[in-house]
Amino acid sequence: SSADLVREAVRDKLGSLEVVSVRDVDLRRAERMIEDYLVKHPGPSFASEIADALGLDYGVTFKTVHKLLEEGRVKKAKA
Repeated sequence: SSADLVREAVRDKLGSLEVVSVRDVDLRRAERMIEDYLVKHPGPSFASEIADALGLDYGVTFKTVHKLLEEGRVKKAKA
Protein backbone atom coordinates (compact mmCIF):
# COMPACT_ATOMS: atom_id res chain seq x y z
CA SER A 1 0.00 0.00 0.00
CA SER A 2 1.04 3.63 -0.32
CA ALA A 3 1.22 3.99 3.48
CA ASP A 4 3.76 1.16 3.62
CA LEU A 5 5.75 2.79 0.85
CA VAL A 6 5.84 6.09 2.74
CA ARG A 7 6.84 4.37 6.02
CA GLU A 8 9.67 2.55 4.25
CA ALA A 9 10.88 5.79 2.63
CA VAL A 10 10.86 7.57 5.99
CA ARG A 11 12.77 4.72 7.65
CA ASP A 12 15.36 4.79 4.84
CA LYS A 13 15.77 8.55 5.18
CA LEU A 14 16.10 8.41 8.97
CA GLY A 15 18.64 5.63 8.66
CA SER A 16 20.86 7.78 6.45
CA LEU A 17 20.89 10.82 8.74
CA GLU A 18 24.18 11.77 10.30
CA VAL A 19 24.40 12.16 14.07
CA VAL A 20 25.68 15.58 15.04
CA SER A 21 27.12 16.51 18.39
CA VAL A 22 27.69 20.07 19.51
CA ARG A 23 30.63 21.13 21.65
CA ASP A 24 29.97 23.31 24.66
CA VAL A 25 32.68 25.98 24.45
CA ASP A 26 32.92 29.53 25.75
CA LEU A 27 33.08 32.47 23.35
CA ARG A 28 36.84 32.97 23.71
CA ARG A 29 37.50 29.36 22.75
CA ALA A 30 35.02 29.65 19.87
CA GLU A 31 36.86 32.74 18.62
CA ARG A 32 40.19 30.89 18.56
CA MET A 33 38.65 27.85 16.91
CA ILE A 34 36.95 29.93 14.21
CA GLU A 35 40.06 32.01 13.50
CA ASP A 36 42.15 28.82 13.25
CA TYR A 37 39.57 27.29 10.92
CA LEU A 38 39.63 30.36 8.65
CA VAL A 39 43.44 30.31 8.49
CA LYS A 40 43.41 26.64 7.50
CA HIS A 41 40.51 27.08 5.04
CA PRO A 42 41.16 30.29 3.09
CA GLY A 43 38.39 31.69 0.97
CA PRO A 44 34.74 32.32 1.70
CA SER A 45 33.03 30.22 4.37
CA PHE A 46 29.47 30.30 5.60
CA ALA A 47 29.05 30.48 9.38
CA SER A 48 26.92 27.34 9.19
CA GLU A 49 29.77 25.48 7.43
CA ILE A 50 32.17 26.58 10.16
CA ALA A 51 29.75 25.48 12.88
CA ASP A 52 29.30 22.07 11.26
CA ALA A 53 33.02 21.55 10.70
CA LEU A 54 33.93 22.51 14.27
CA GLY A 55 30.93 20.99 16.00
CA LEU A 56 29.89 24.35 17.41
CA ASP A 57 26.41 25.57 18.24
CA TYR A 58 25.02 27.72 15.39
CA GLY A 59 24.07 30.55 17.74
CA VAL A 60 27.55 30.70 19.26
CA THR A 61 29.14 30.55 15.82
CA PHE A 62 27.00 33.32 14.31
CA LYS A 63 27.53 35.54 17.38
CA THR A 64 31.28 34.94 17.32
CA VAL A 65 31.62 35.53 13.56
CA HIS A 66 29.65 38.78 13.91
CA LYS A 67 31.97 39.90 16.74
CA LEU A 68 35.06 39.04 14.69
CA LEU A 69 33.66 41.02 11.75
CA GLU A 70 32.91 44.05 13.95
CA GLU A 71 36.44 43.95 15.38
CA GLY A 72 37.95 43.65 11.88
CA ARG A 73 39.60 40.34 12.73
CA VAL A 74 37.87 38.66 9.76
CA LYS A 75 36.57 40.11 6.53
CA LYS A 76 33.20 39.61 4.91
CA ALA A 77 33.42 37.80 1.57
CA LYS A 78 32.55 39.84 -1.48
CA ALA A 79 29.38 38.74 -3.24
